[in-house]
Amino acid sequence: MTVPVSKLHFTYYSILPRSPVSIEWKPTRKLELMSLPEVTAEIAPGEDVKGLRLAVVGPGLKISEEFDMEDEAGFITLKSLIRREVLRNLENSEGHLMYSITIAVMSPAS
Repeated sequence: MTVPVSKLHFTYYSILPRSPVSIEWKPTRKLELMSLPEVTAEIAPGEDVKGLRLAVVGPGLKISEEFDMEDEAGFITLKSLIRREVLRNLENSEGHLMYSITIAVMSPAS
């Protein structure tokens, strides 16, 4: 299925353990193609990371999940679910769809 890019928009935010403020993040590749270590290396280079908390909010979708760094299978499953729901919503939409994805880094102390 070919999707007009202008109909779909993702905004990414990251939150580091020592900062209560989220900052906009521009991934170097599509999130669905990235692994947990790749995401972590981009948003928290050099940090000691226990896991990530990922929240997605948008039309027909509100998800919040935590992943230990060893849970690549769970991360892949969530990305697949997000993709499926976004495509389903896109098929039923006549306007633009906007999704917000926030990734919080969990340190060993958190």
